[in-house]
Amino acid sequence: MITKQATRSGPVFTVPSCGVGAVTHYLRFPTAACPVSRNPVFGLVKVAYSPKDRVVEVVALHQWILQLAKPAHDHPRSVESMTQRIAADLSESLGVVVTVDLYLLVMPCQILHVRA
Repeated sequence: MITKQATRSGPVFTVPSCGVGAVTHYLRFPTAACPVSRNPVFGLVKVAYSPKDRVVEVVALHQWILQLAKPAHDHPRSVESMTQRIAADLSESLGVVVTVDLYLLVMPCQILHVRA
């Protein structure tokens, strides 16, 4: 039995990859993250990378994304900069190239796709 030990690496926790060649995480993006428009009505974050020796612990990754997307009245943010921050921080934590795709359904009936 292999015991995976989670360690803090930047903003998230990582665990040993155990030889995994490619990783893709699909996580829900919080709805109504914008305090003004109450958009998105649905959102999905896709995180993809080829790990060296560690992978991101998924629960910690999702909690971190929820924290980044939390509505803030005094701090304007954009989905583009949020997507770039997720990709940059994960790339730094893992030491590999990380691609992040953010798909949002915003009203009135538009699909927004951001890639970093």
